[in-house]
Amino acid sequence: MPAAYPLPSDLSPATVANTASLLRIVALALISGAAIASRLFAVINFESIIHEFDPWFNYRATRVLAAKGFYVRIRLRIYGTL
Repeated sequence: MPAAYPLPSDLSPATVANTASLLRIVALALISGAAIASRLFAVINFESIIHEFDPWFNYRATRVLAAKGFYVRIRLRIYGTL
């Protein structure tokens, strides 16, 4: 039992290579679009308050926690002083 359909015999190797390249480009474009859409989903839904998804914000919040301790009222201070 064959695993896949055989290629037609009248196709040139250049056509096969071009088709493979086109499929790779389309796949990469779809993957890139899905990655951008998933990143923008939080921005569109929650507007400017996307701290959970922002690596720079997480870095700054970690610096404050390390400097001032875990029990600092970070939620009240986070929007103004970081």
